[in-house]
Amino acid sequence: MKKVLFLSAIAAMAMASCSNDQVFDQPQNDGDYITLRAAGGTRGIAVGDAVGLQATTFRAVGLEPDGNAYLDATVRYSNEWTYDNKKAWPTAALDFYAVNPAAHDKLTAVTFNSTDKKFTYEVPIAVADQVDVMYSVKTNQTKSNRTVDFLFKHALAQVAFKATTTDAKFSAEINGIEVCNLVNKGTFTYPTVNTAAGEASNGTWSNEATVANYAISTVGGAAVTEINNTGKQVSANDGMLMILPQTTTKWTTTKDTPVTIETANTNKECYLKIQLKLKEDNSYIVGSADAFATVYMPFGYTWQMGKKYIYNLKFGNGAGYDENGDPILQFIEFNPTVDPWIEEQVVDIDM
Repeated sequence: MKKVLFLSAIAAMAMASCSNDQVFDQPQNDGDYITLRAAGGTRGIAVGDAVGLQATTFRAVGLEPDGNAYLDATVRYSNEWTYDNKKAWPTAALDFYAVNPAAHDKLTAVTFNSTDKKFTYEVPIAVADQVDVMYSVKTNQTKSNRTVDFLFKHALAQVAFKATTTDAKFSAEINGIEVCNLVNKGTFTYPTVNTAAGEASNGTWSNEATVANYAISTVGGAAVTEINNTGKQVSANDGMLMILPQTTTKWTTTKDTPVTIETANTNKECYLKIQLKLKEDNSYIVGSADAFATVYMPFGYTWQMGKKYIYNLKFGNGAGYDENGDPILQFIEFNPTVDPWIEEQVVDIDM
């Protein structure tokens, strides 16, 4: 009997900024000085919506036609969007490029010149250190524009987990989920057009070959208990993974052809590592009252920038594999045979 842990992407919601994004009100420009501000629609771990941008700072660079940086500012919000050392509009039009956050130790090689508009990002291992990296482009801006309104888009993808059981007789507990062998570093190149809703103005990623393992933060920072067939959220709202857009190679183990976790790591194949307890009625069939069992499950998908993916882990028909690639949950099966009747010698009985 095939033993598997079913995973279903129950939601894949586009996170790109929408046409009705909020634009913050701001006073008229002070003379001919350049005013910069953010037009929101941003969602993620660090930034929940347009108003959330007010708690962050972003870097804005205005390039002259020859690629010279006429303006390079860190923009912040304090009653209004502002930056230090205000600059007046030049005669020539400027092309503006922005990145949020303005600075981060894993956001490096940020380059804005005539030939390159890009940055490199390495996703931190700790969820708390991960940020919602965003970008914006606003070209051909002149004094007549007065204010440069940046529409930010998400450069990363977001992954979260829920859990449920296949039947009311099953109940589960999860003490942690780790996504293993995700590509963790890449270089992002800005689009050549103004950022807008939809994929036409998306930038592009060129990822490196390095991989890392990422553990989600669970709701309440503790084991998620009493998971039944009605389902339950596992990822904390501020504990969802912000990962590089990528297509992973799924761990290739099967019931009939086991592949070890060691081999999966060598081949950089992606899988989930789950700390699990599973009961059928009142009896533990995975783990015990005192200890969680470690189970593994092949996990490979394509994740696009600006989209959030929620995966529902369904326990009951299976519970994943062990480190040797063999199914963990072995159901009791019966294969009856009957010993044949043995015919004895016929005995005559006189009446």
